[in-house]
Amino acid sequence: MVLLIGYGNDLRGDDAAGRLVAQRIRAENAVAVEVHSLHQLTPEFAEIVAKAERVVFVDAYVAEDGDPARAVHIACDSAAAHIDHVGSPESLLALAYCVYGSRPDAWLVTVPAVSFDYGASPSATTRVGINDAVDLSRALLAPTPSAVREGSAACTR
Repeated sequence: MVLLIGYGNDLRGDDAAGRLVAQRIRAENAVAVEVHSLHQLTPEFAEIVAKAERVVFVDAYVAEDGDPARAVHIACDSAAAHIDHVGSPESLLALAYCVYGSRPDAWLVTVPAVSFDYGASPSATTRVGINDAVDLSRALLAPTPSAVREGSAACTR
């Protein structure tokens, strides 16, 4: 299974970016992928993550106008599971490994965010970033995501 988890706060402007990317990927139905849109990452998702071959997390990051969407490969560090609260992709991956013995290939796609005001619509920077993040996510969710891994300046391993 290939999994995309977009997360963030719908009430805080640009912080909704991860969820908006998830909604776009789900609506396109262009790739065979299980999509979840969450307010935050919780330990209950460790089992779903453990069943995936590849997982793409999508979230907003505090940026400046013009900053790009980015994709970073995430390594599973079992030490990250020794925390009291699961709130990051790394800690969720570590929990999936510690409890289920699974280490899916994992990526974090981040969308630039500049405004976190309550009730605000996504900023122009984030709207552009969402489009770019959808493209990055599509590439990472493809059956052979080698083009992203080898050639994209926005991706790092």
